Amino acid sequence: MEDAAPSATISAPPPLPSPGAKVASEGGNAPAARNTGAYPDLNIPPESAATPIDSTEKDLLTRDLSAVRERLAVRAPGNNAEAEAARLRRLAKTHAERQLEEIEKSE
Repeated sequence: MEDAAPSATISAPPPLPSPGAKVASEGGNAPAARNTGAYPDLNIPPESAATPIDSTEKDLLTRDLSAVRERLAVRAPGNNAEAEAARLRRLAKTHAERQLEEIEKSE
């Protein structure tokens, strides 16, 4: 090895930071980019930001949402386009009449 690279040119690698060491970020809780001098270990699974729900919670939420959807569907007006158009025409007529009355009162 001495012929390939003299010992004076070989230096010890910089010490690695401890895995639990955190760098204080400026301005909040957002993690800041930092150069640790080492490549990240992609074999370590990332920590979850929230606890995942299990199948029983999923079933319960799905059942609750389905019940709410069905309850709202019962109260929703029908999709009869002609009846809806007639309702909107009546609404427009009464709205126009009310506006004309208010204009006449202010004059």
